[in-house]
Amino acid sequence: MRIESLASQFNLIGKSLLLLAKKNLNLAMKQATLSRVTLSFGLAALLLSSIVAVPVKANENRAEFPGRRVGGGTRSECLVGQQYLLALTPSNNLTVSAKRQPALFFALPRLDAAQSAKFLLIDDQDQTIYQTALTSQATAPLLKIQLPANVLQAGRDYRWQFAFACDPADRSQDIVLAGWLRTVSAQIAAVPRSDLAARLQQVKTYQEVGLSGDAIAALVELQQDYSNDAEVQQAWQKMLKTLQLDHIFVRSVAAQNLLLPNQ
Repeated sequence: MRIESLASQFNLIGKSLLLLAKKNLNLAMKQATLSRVTLSFGLAALLLSSIVAVPVKANENRAEFPGRRVGGGTRSECLVGQQYLLALTPSNNLTVSAKRQPALFFALPRLDAAQSAKFLLIDDQDQTIYQTALTSQATAPLLKIQLPANVLQAGRDYRWQFAFACDPADRSQDIVLAGWLRTVSAQIAAVPRSDLAARLQQVKTYQEVGLSGDAIAALVELQQDYSNDAEVQQAWQKMLKTLQLDHIFVRSVAAQNLLLPNQ
């Protein structure tokens, strides 16, 4: 009897040890799972921070970045009536880009012939660091000015001027637009040019993180590639409204039936 009792006790002890071992194993597995989840979350956050840009959004105070986005529409200039020349830039005049070669876009009025123009980029020491003379084509509704690589330093603000020659013999009649450009250090994942959904999402990402210049450039490319797509048109109209240029832009170039349908 004493032997049977002792065996029974050993059996109970063995079962208790087995249960304890299972509990410890389950606890270890939960901890390992939690560690993997925490690690995965940390890696995702790290990946997100490396893809999504880190610039501070542009200050909305226009007084801090004085400029002129719209020219024309008065009899004191060569574009009379509802003719406008405008820069596709934010309402506070500051364009922000993460590109090594950022681009600025200018919507041109209807032209009977090609016109000359001049673009200047000026640093915070009032030194002209880049300039180019160009000719606007009568058939092109948008003029793109892409800066060369290694001209801009990240985090610095630069002034630009765009002079549109109404009369080459009388430069006092020039229409002059002006604004600001800032480049920042940020990384955005590239997307395939054939993936429309990904490109539209990329535009939203640019807008969310304050990369106004890159959002505008991406939408211009989408207009060129998918001019009849409803989603692209909707995104384009939304951007123009955000820039507060929707009504002026339509009056300037829609009659040419380029980029935007007649409205």
